[in-house]
Amino acid sequence: MATVADLITEFRETVRETDKDNSHFSDTEIIRWLDVGQVALCSGIDFLIKQVVRLSEEDQRQYSLPDGFKTCLRVSYDGRKLEGSVMEREDFYDGKWKELTGGRVDRYLIIGDFLYLIKKPQETGKDIYMIISAFPSRLKTPEDTPEIPERFQPSLVVFALSKGFKKIKQVDVAREYQGEFRDWRVMAEELATDKNRDLSFLLEDQTKTTTPVHLALGEWIRIS
Repeated sequence: MATVADLITEFRETVRETDKDNSHFSDTEIIRWLDVGQVALCSGIDFLIKQVVRLSEEDQRQYSLPDGFKTCLRVSYDGRKLEGSVMEREDFYDGKWKELTGGRVDRYLIIGDFLYLIKKPQETGKDIYMIISAFPSRLKTPEDTPEIPERFQPSLVVFALSKGFKKIKQVDVAREYQGEFRDWRVMAEELATDKNRDLSFLLEDQTKTTTPVHLALGEWIRIS
């Protein structure tokens, strides 16, 4: 798995400026382009699928979502699938969803940066298991490793090259790299569609799931 330092080296070799002290481009600048590139690759599609586990606490309904969260594809509580809901629906029925307690947790809401369980859990230590679509973690240092599948990591260098050549006013070359990045984006869209279709089929008939099944599926989803 390549690190950001490896991608910087590939960028510099392509532009033939391997001496960073005598270059048009700083490492900080290149890292920023690589980071923007991975966001551009993942925007608007469920390309990066992550697994998240939170542990329930008695009488607590609110749980934080991870950085980069986009949407929930699946939520289960103690191995049981939960129904997704929206605030408008809950308010329409009785508006008391924030007060519901006791009984079985059977649905959830996403509000801002938090997941809310309905009803309040009455146990501590139960798994709240989420399969989510997310943006990749930010790239900030040469030691960071991109989270996107390894075979798509060259697209980040391509994106950075499109920005780099634009900076030095080699517009035609920059456009070529822009076109190449669009091709990478199309491939990412196709892969995301295939993965989500297969995920849908695998989960379609499951009314009760367990963490081991989720973990195996999650690992499969992230095969590149």
